Amino acid sequence: MFKTVPICDECWNKHWPRRRPFRLKHPTKEVCDLCDRETRSGIYGRRDTSIPKLKMGEDHDMPPSACLACGDQMDSANCVDENIDDAPSPGDITVCLHCGHVMAFDDELKLRELNAQEAYEIAGDKRILAIQATRAKVMKEHKT
Repeated sequence: MFKTVPICDECWNKHWPRRRPFRLKHPTKEVCDLCDRETRSGIYGRRDTSIPKLKMGEDHDMPPSACLACGDQMDSANCVDENIDDAPSPGDITVCLHCGHVMAFDDELKLRELNAQEAYEIAGDKRILAIQATRAKVMKEHKT
């Protein structure tokens, strides 16, 4: 399901730099759906409301650990959720931003493979899907 949402100039230019937005003739003060800042841009876009609007928390240091799929070194993590949480805990799920491999933190906050129950529980999780979609977009932009 899609919803029409306000978007500020800064977010529009960041996400769609080559597209010219349609603007209302008489804009009102609203809150940008992407950055939560007030705007009078008069720009509106459509957002898929079946995907939760996620926020990313601050970086938290963790013991250096290599991704189990690609070997990329990871030494920090942050929470991505509707309500930002604090530092990672044992059993929390993480995604390698380099290759997209999904793993979990062990008791020492080192990376480990998911067990069968964890894999089953996160299959189709909209937060993981949103992270993977964003990661793919960023990786594509960096390759061009």
